[in-house]
Amino acid sequence: AAVLPKYIELWSKEGWYDNCAIILSSVAAAVLLALVVEKSKKCLDFSITLFIIHFVICWLYGGFPASWDWWVIHVLGLIIMVLLGEYFCSRVELREIPLL
Repeated sequence: AAVLPKYIELWSKEGWYDNCAIILSSVAAAVLLALVVEKSKKCLDFSITLFIIHFVICWLYGGFPASWDWWVIHVLGLIIMVLLGEYFCSRVELREIPLL
């Protein structure tokens, strides 16, 4: 059995540093979605595209992510990014348009 590095493990101290970074980057990406996309209908597409690009880069760099911990934290980050991104985009869409 392969030994996983501590930064991938969900329940280690080093793992929590990595997990917090992934969750915080998902929140930051949701804010950027609101600034760049501005349409709540497009947030899901942009989020999944970004996840696929990230997945391919991780796969090319370190091999296929076979750890359940990796998948759980990244799918959770994707869900956070989609939900917060759609919320922030809807807030941007509902802002009043200035007349002058």
